[in-house]
Parts: sequence; C-alpha cells; structure tokens
Amino acid sequence: MNWIRPLPSNPLDVIGDVHGEIQALEELLGALGWTDGSAQAQGRRLVFVGDLVDRGPDSVRVVDRIAGLVEQGLAQVTLGNHELNLLRQEQKSGNHWFFGLEEQTREGQLFDSRLASSTERSRILDFFKTLPLGLERSDLRIAHACWDPSSVERLRHPPDGDICAVVEHWDRQTDQQIRAAGLSHKAHLESAPYDLRDPQYTPPLLKNVGKEELMRQSGNPVRVLTSGTEKLANQPFFAAGRWRMLRRVPWWDHYEGPLVVMGHYWRRTPAMGPPPPSQERGIFEHEHPFAPMGAGHAFCVDYSVGRRYAERLHGLSPFQAQLGALRLPAEGEKHPVTLQLGTQGHAVEMHG
Repeated sequence: MNWIRPLPSNPLDVIGDVHGEIQALEELLGALGWTDGSAQAQGRRLVFVGDLVDRGPDSVRVVDRIAGLVEQGLAQVTLGNHELNLLRQEQKSGNHWFFGLEEQTREGQLFDSRLASSTERSRILDFFKTLPLGLERSDLRIAHACWDPSSVERLRHPPDGDICAVVEHWDRQTDQQIRAAGLSHKAHLESAPYDLRDPQYTPPLLKNVGKEELMRQSGNPVRVLTSGTEKLANQPFFAAGRWRMLRRVPWWDHYEGPLVVMGHYWRRTPAMGPPPPSQERGIFEHEHPFAPMGAGHAFCVDYSVGRRYAERLHGLSPFQAQLGALRLPAEGEKHPVTLQLGTQGHAVEMHG
C-alpha cells in the first residue's frame, strides 16, 4: 500500500485535530464555505490532519461526516495517532467511546461521549484502514505530527500488509535492538517499584525506561509520522493516563524544505492563557500562535479543540479552545495564506 500519497494542485483548507467535536467541525465548515457550496465553487479541497476522534462528545458523527466528504472526492485525511490506537485495539485515555465503555475524567466525572455500536466500530475501522500517513505536492507536505525525511523514505518502500502489520514489522526490528542493548531488563527493574499510572505519586526520572521508549518511537517510521520525534525529559510528567519519561522535540527548528502542515501538538491561542506543566511547555515558547514555526517552513494547525471536554467540566463559556483551518493557495500561486479559527480569520505571513 502507498502510505505517502499525492495532494491535488487545488487551493486547500487544511483542518486540525477534530477530536470528536462535531459542533466545532460544522461551525468551521460553515465559516469556510463548505455548507453553502462556495468552497466547492472555488475548486477548493479539504485536508484533515488526523486525530478525528476521542475526548469529544460524538466521534462517530465526526468520522461519518468526514468519510462522506472523502467519498465525494472533496477531502483527504492523514492517519493520526488516535486512529492508529483504535486500529491496533489499544485502549487509551479518551477512546473509551469506541469500546462501548464509560470513562471518568481525572476530576471523577464521566465523559459525556456517545458510545459506538459494533456496526459503527466496523465502519470506522474500515475507513481508517484506507488512510495514508502523509500527503505531498511540490510546495506542500502534510502529516499528522512530523515530516521526517528518512522515515518518509522508509514508508515509500514498506513491508507488505495493512497498517497494523507495518507497525508490528518495525516494532519487531526495534525490539531486537532493545534486547541486544540489554535495555528491556534494565527498564523492567527500574520501573518495578512504581505505578506509572498513578497521578498522585511522582516517580523519579527513569532513564532506562525513557531510553527504551525512545528506541521504540524513533525506530518506527509510522510512529514518527503519527506521534513525532522525542528526547529524554528533564523530569517525568503525567499525560494521557501515565507518567512520561520523554518530551516532544520541535523538529521544525531544523527542517528545511516545502511547507509542512501538521496537527498533534495542542497549540494555544492567547485567550487560553499559559500552558499547564506538561510536555507542551516550551515547545511553542518562541512561536507566535498564528505564525509559521521554526524557519517558517512548518505550521501546526491544532488549536487544542480536544480540551473542550475540560472546559465543559468547568462550565467555561464561550469555549476558548478552537478548531482551526489553514487556507492555502493552489500549487504555484502566490495568494495570501489565512488561518480560520472558528468564525474568526487571521492573516498568516509566509516567506519563501
């Protein structure tokens, strides 16, 4: 299967992580002209950067809505880490809805999410199995979390099989390297005294655990494109249900090439205030929230709409977390780039 596919030359609306927020999706599609037909009349196409699901109130409707746009030839979607978790049948924080389970938030309240039926689960998985890991044309590249050239090249010549088989192929290779380095045993002994899923007790930085996790992440090109690149953290932090020993790397600081648009990184608007103490602290420290990142060759279009579940719990209104879209000109044209957050537009200054 071809995991890196071409983008059309049309002007594009690239939409960030939706995370089950159907109302935000419909509002943004309306603001972009996809409800009244004006976007279609302009020859525009939609691209979704992945993480369509989890945390929000209705992931089923979100997937059905976007799958319908794909079927009409109006949209493309890249696979995100949340879709990959479901394809691999991995229960993670926030994806309880898919397995027909209720789940409590850290505050002890239930997530208000529609639970999927068995028929809906099959339909969703069938759609996810069709999704590529990257999209490209001469002036633009799109992936969920990272465009790493060496990982992309490995994905152009992958082993046979569906995405789960491809992940498992490279995981087996990495496991062999981890065992050869003696890391498995060291990490097991190091982590044995601690419950890494207990948010109430902070463990020390477990360096062998971190090194093992780093090898699993960096050695698998599917994981790199869907979750990004990482390094050993200075101290552990609790995120997505467990203590983490790795922190994300702003890979765009050293990237040179055509513009990359991605999601994944929970960018914040000024209205959201400073970030909480998590792995995102500092990753956008020197970046304007509405500007390209690094040397100007990358743009994160994820404005943390997945945090709306927490805003609901605390009765915040109106929502501060937003669903965003980057509006890009057709290939070879030099029209202005704009950022659409909900119903508000922002100019984006692009260079090169």
